[in-house]
Amino acid sequence: MANADEIKKYVNKLFRIVNSADLAVFGYSIVKKNKVDDILVCIIALLPDSFKKTMKKRVPIDVYPSVASFNRLSKVIKKTFFLSKDLYIFKTQGVISLIQNINKTIERDLNKLEEEEQQL
Repeated sequence: MANADEIKKYVNKLFRIVNSADLAVFGYSIVKKNKVDDILVCIIALLPDSFKKTMKKRVPIDVYPSVASFNRLSKVIKKTFFLSKDLYIFKTQGVISLIQNINKTIERDLNKLEEEEQQL
């Protein structure tokens, strides 16, 4: 089983990056691209294959909330800033709520996916 605590550790690092944005204006945050990409790569590396397969299926949010939230987070947080391709811009509160949802539900979803995988 994937270590949910390790995944949460990196998700919390992403949360700190979002909260300490390089620039925050009108509810939007601007963050260096490499900071976000480095953390997302670490999170993806820790995710089990069953979670990654489920991400590709585009499940409804009520089935696996953390999978749906992570899919949404990956899309929302990776919008490049029009003045520089080295920066991402995103709506701060939306990203924070997705991160909080992932933290709340990742452990349950990982356990559920593992149980389903064992039944096969």
